[in-house]
Amino acid sequence: MSNADAYLLGPFREPPPYPACSTAPANLFTGSIGRVTDGTESAASSFRLQTSRFISQFELEYGSRRPPFLECTYAQAVATAREELRCLLVILISEEHDDTPEFCRRLVDEDFRSFLERRNLMVWGGNVKYQQAYEVSTTLQASKYPFLAVVTPKYRSGSLRMAVAERIEGLLPVDQMLSQIEVKVQASDDALAAVRRSREEREAARRLREQQDQAYLDSLRADQEKERKLREKREAEALRQRRKDERVLQEEDIYNFVDTRNLREAGASSDSDLANAESATTLPADYQQTYKFRLVSPMPRQVFEPSNAPICEAFQAVWPSTSLIIEEIEDDSSDEE
Repeated sequence: MSNADAYLLGPFREPPPYPACSTAPANLFTGSIGRVTDGTESAASSFRLQTSRFISQFELEYGSRRPPFLECTYAQAVATAREELRCLLVILISEEHDDTPEFCRRLVDEDFRSFLERRNLMVWGGNVKYQQAYEVSTTLQASKYPFLAVVTPKYRSGSLRMAVAERIEGLLPVDQMLSQIEVKVQASDDALAAVRRSREEREAARRLREQQDQAYLDSLRADQEKERKLREKREAEALRQRRKDERVLQEEDIYNFVDTRNLREAGASSDSDLANAESATTLPADYQQTYKFRLVSPMPRQVFEPSNAPICEAFQAVWPSTSLIIEEIEDDSSDEE
């Protein structure tokens, strides 16, 4: 194992979820990774600004066809690479070195950019004239520029650490530089294959649980809705039955119906009005009960006198079906005359 491979950046605490390379505090990771902030949010903002300035100056001098530099602090870049199990390529330059212009031109080379895309590499860059990049160079023990470091996730003693797998110092031919990076990236991918599969399996299991939970909730809501409709139907039926039971016809109601028929016929302008009137049970305001008739069942003959008994009880002898005859009662006074 080379010295570079043994140089660990140190254990990392599990970072809270946040957008990659955007809002995570720059002093989130400490320990042997080195402190690249002064522990304040203003320092993190300053470091993000330094990164943006580096990228802008690089584009101004070498064009927009540049490596996909992360626009975040170094600590955020390391945290994102660790979280996503990806390799991070760190590029540091110094304007005081004569090889810097040629090195930067090689960075915009099509082969170099295609390699970065093919290997799914994250790239963070900086100019050591800025405080953040200078502190990163100290952390990574850079002694010569231009400088590249391949930082990879590694499992050690059951914990995930970020380690410097390769350090490239000075100007090298593009082929040699890419070859050295390729070896370390491939080794990292092979070592992390099982970890990625485990994560993918856990993620698939999590999504399956979410789908099952959602299906259960949908089924539960459907059952609850069905039960609600059945309950409303039962309640409505019970209400109709209750209202029906509240108005039980009595024997006297039939007498009133017969006695007031002439009044309803006189007030009805059509057959429909008469039908509605005949179904009404409300008596006229000035109505006086003077029954000049009796209700009689012909066979066998039985007289039913007015009473408050329910009709099922009053007509029990002929219930539930019979014919009733209206017999007029002769006026005793007219007989005497």
